[in-house]
Amino acid sequence: MVLDSRQRLPLTSKLVREAERLPTVVITVDNPNNRLTDAGVTVIQVAQNEGRPDPKAVIEALQTDFDRRLVERFGKPAAGAMGLNLMIEGGGQVAASFLSAGLVDQIEWFRAPMILGDEGRPAIGAFVLKDLASAPRFRRLAVETVGDDLWERYGKA
Repeated sequence: MVLDSRQRLPLTSKLVREAERLPTVVITVDNPNNRLTDAGVTVIQVAQNEGRPDPKAVIEALQTDFDRRLVERFGKPAAGAMGLNLMIEGGGQVAASFLSAGLVDQIEWFRAPMILGDEGRPAIGAFVLKDLASAPRFRRLAVETVGDDLWERYGKA
């Protein structure tokens, strides 16, 4: 799944080239673009929040698409409730939007021993809190060394 509010995913990307073999879903705020759908990519339009896909609408659309694929493949919906388990990887704005929506249960965090200063990219973009008490809380589950980096895992507290 790719969040791409303007459907800029290049046709030459491996995701698009392999879309017929490995399902590729683009979530957008615009009408689906034939350029991608003709290449076999599933394009889903969702509601927007400040020009970007609304995180809750993204989760709902993916659940609906997942359920549809189960019916297509097996002829019936899954027995019982099948929830989605997603890994969301993106920039600071994507991280902030899913955190703000309360949709993050776990964080996988990599830290490298380098200093970027104020020119660096924020891990969490614009993220406004009313007060410190409303900050999402996580507890560290594990820390591992990966080369010179640290891989930290956190779960919702």
